[in-house]
Amino acid sequence: MVLRSRLMARKYNKLSREALK
Repeated sequence: MVLRSRLMARKYNKLSREALK
């Protein structure tokens, strides 16, 4: 579960960064 959460957080981080741009 922790691995899945980390992977999701990584994907979200990338999307959030692009959305902020």
